[in-house]
Amino acid sequence: MLLSASVAFAIDTLPSCELAKESIVSRSSSGLAQVSNPSGIRITCRVPARPFPTKPGETRYGLKAATTAYEISADGSKKLVPSEVQIVAGGGDGFGPNPEPEWVEFDVLIPIDSKELDAEARRYLAKLKESMTPEQKRQFTEDAQKKALENLRQSVYQNRIGHF
Repeated sequence: MLLSASVAFAIDTLPSCELAKESIVSRSSSGLAQVSNPSGIRITCRVPARPFPTKPGETRYGLKAATTAYEISADGSKKLVPSEVQIVAGGGDGFGPNPEPEWVEFDVLIPIDSKELDAEARRYLAKLKESMTPEQKRQFTEDAQKKALENLRQSVYQNRIGHF
């Protein structure tokens, strides 16, 4: 009887997602939340508790999230752009007569395109070279600069600007 009560509870609970309060920078006149992409967009999603595995070898993996992002132009047209999910946390208590919903908290990343990424890495490298002594500049070979640029490209963290 206890099992059927917890299953019924799970069925009555609908999945939901919400923006983190710190991601909301303002609201439109109609009340729609507005977020700032450069500072990151944090979302928490909740789903009904899934049944706990009861047979040996069964597992219940943590929740995952996926995104699809469209850039919206001034004329209202939409263009699919790359987006990524960075999981921050997750959990849930699926035990007992009233199991808590499971949840996952994640950041939505909408990275800049490859050309912009290269330009940012080059700008950073140029600033680095400006701060070097003449001796350091002489030792900073072309191969070393290529390697530095490659490493910088991987560490540039910047989101695309626009309406999504």
